[in-house]
Amino acid sequence: MTASVFPPLLFPPVDYFIALNNSRLAVVDCNIRHNKRHKDVHRFAIASPHGRLEITVPVCRCPDCPPDRQLTWYDICVSDHAAWWKSLPRTFETAYARTPYFDALWPEIAPLLGQQAVGRPVAELVADANALIRRLTGIKTPVSAALPPNLSATPYIPSENTVKYRQTGMENFGFVPALSILDYIFNIGTTLPEQIP
Repeated sequence: MTASVFPPLLFPPVDYFIALNNSRLAVVDCNIRHNKRHKDVHRFAIASPHGRLEITVPVCRCPDCPPDRQLTWYDICVSDHAAWWKSLPRTFETAYARTPYFDALWPEIAPLLGQQAVGRPVAELVADANALIRRLTGIKTPVSAALPPNLSATPYIPSENTVKYRQTGMENFGFVPALSILDYIFNIGTTLPEQIP
């Protein structure tokens, strides 16, 4: 048996979850080494009225992390910088209030992007967000935090193709690829396509 290994990403695009859904076993390994340049671990994109908008959850070193440790995403915590959680609900409401599924789904997503996220390890936030999307979309693939022994691994490679769907603002900007799964579920709902074209 081969496990598909996925990078830890906060609310990645729909293609990521389609690939995860089509795997027999998925590994999302947050024990990878922390790298400041890999902001996609705690950054995702949505569609604003002005086009693509990057949402970055600020992070910092966890206070109880030993100073000489080689850092992983378990050692990096969500920061309270600029009280980022206060403006986020308005950002999402401006972007998605008129979409068919925002009102039904936002109450489940909002706690992960609220003040209660502050101080949590990024690895835990990513794992909880991933689990929520799997539950909402009905993904049954077993997900492990580490590669089980005696299994070979196939890394997830984003497809050059992408699932295209009706997006807010398409009439102004055309289809914007690689937006967060949140964009997909607010616009289309929680049923995933079976395959990436």
